[in-house]
Amino acid sequence: MLNKIQAAEFLGVTPRAIENYVAQGKLHVQYAPGQRGRIALFNETELQRLKAERSQDSYLNPLTAAIAQTNQQQQPPPPQSPAPFQGLRDLLKDPAVRDLIGELFKLGVQYWMESNKADQTALSVKEASEATGLSESTLRKDIRDGALKAKLKGRSYKIRRADLQHYLDEEWKD
Repeated sequence: MLNKIQAAEFLGVTPRAIENYVAQGKLHVQYAPGQRGRIALFNETELQRLKAERSQDSYLNPLTAAIAQTNQQQQPPPPQSPAPFQGLRDLLKDPAVRDLIGELFKLGVQYWMESNKADQTALSVKEASEATGLSESTLRKDIRDGALKAKLKGRSYKIRRADLQHYLDEEWKD
């Protein structure tokens, strides 16, 4: 007889899975007195039977079994191993890699240009708070005190990104 932890290790599952098997009627439990109460004990032959069931495809649900069977039937031939990688120079000779690097470079330039355009846009106090990690009340206080430049547009403040960056530089100056 094995306790719950030993049974779980034997089956390669968690103790909670053992409890589920008991609830589903796949395992029967016997209780014995222990030092801290009752101990759940499991029959080894029943555990071996369940382990055998788990190793068979019949244990899987029909959809999983069908997928497993399809995968076994349609196994592609193993790919031929490419020539061993010799280094960065060999990698850069590949036209696909060079095209990918070119596309990444274009995206980087595009991002840089967009981020420079973003310097001209204005942020709300909430957006500035999210961008800096400072609280909205701290930013509003510093706007009122004149430490942070902002314009009152309607009922809310708008802060230019450049002014926010200048404020942060001054705030964290050594």
